[in-house]
Amino acid sequence: MLQHFYSEEAVRYNSMEIAVILQKFRELLHYNQTLNQHLINNTYWLKITEQGLVDLFPFIEKGKLLRTLYRMKELGLILQKQDQSNTYWFTVNDIPVETPAPANHSVSPQAQAFVNGQQVEPASKRLWSDVNQEFIAESVAKLVAKHGYDQNHFFEIWHTFASSMDANGEQPPARMDLIQKRFIAYANKVQMNLAHGNRRYQQTYNQTAEKREQAVEAWLGYIDKMPPEFVYKVDSNGLQASLDFVWNCFIRKSYEKQIPLKNSYQLENGFSVFVNTWRQNEVKDQQKQNYKPRSGYQKVDHNDTSWADDIDLEGL
Repeated sequence: MLQHFYSEEAVRYNSMEIAVILQKFRELLHYNQTLNQHLINNTYWLKITEQGLVDLFPFIEKGKLLRTLYRMKELGLILQKQDQSNTYWFTVNDIPVETPAPANHSVSPQAQAFVNGQQVEPASKRLWSDVNQEFIAESVAKLVAKHGYDQNHFFEIWHTFASSMDANGEQPPARMDLIQKRFIAYANKVQMNLAHGNRRYQQTYNQTAEKREQAVEAWLGYIDKMPPEFVYKVDSNGLQASLDFVWNCFIRKSYEKQIPLKNSYQLENGFSVFVNTWRQNEVKDQQKQNYKPRSGYQKVDHNDTSWADDIDLEGL
């Protein structure tokens, strides 16, 4: 009996710990059945504390023992409850207490290979991707009601989840409700990460927009405040309008075009382009009273700077 369970179930679940725990639980449940104790709803249960579990399996490290029990619960091999005194209750799910096998019972070649330490593959393997989507539709409907996305969104999440689980070699639990719980937990985590990502993007976007708005507003701080050195750096020869007046027109036009102000280099070069265009328009207007503008040059109107819409005022 011992060799039979250890070998067959170790191969089936690719875990010697699961085989050992199942074997011991069966023995203790059979003992409870003999004494007719811990019978709840026609099911015999094993009552044991956490320290009792550690003492029962001293050859399994405590953390690994608890992880293995959790995996067995996910696979539907056991049922587990915990009362208010933190005492655990276990029963083997849908697996009857076995009677001892004959002494000459032979094990399968796969099982014997596993016992001998050889690498083997389970005889059959269930896949998450083989789960009928009709059973997943109920979970999808709950997720749609909670998060507000359409069904296709969550079915895509299901396919990603199933492919990932299959790639990791993890088989789906025998119970459909456990499969649904695992998927819903995964989908909720995806939605949480998506929400966090959206919030980070919105925060970054808002910060960028705020900085840009501040950079645009910076132009207005230069009204009537042309840097003195610009009188010498900018060529104003032949300019009929005063340089200060043209400067203010340049500042207002740059603000109107919502150009972010980044540095003084941008001020100097943008103003130079503006002044040169202004002077060319003045010359053409003076030389030809009937001049029809071309290539963006128009008569100078001190109240209208739309002629500057298409010229580079950033100076970068």
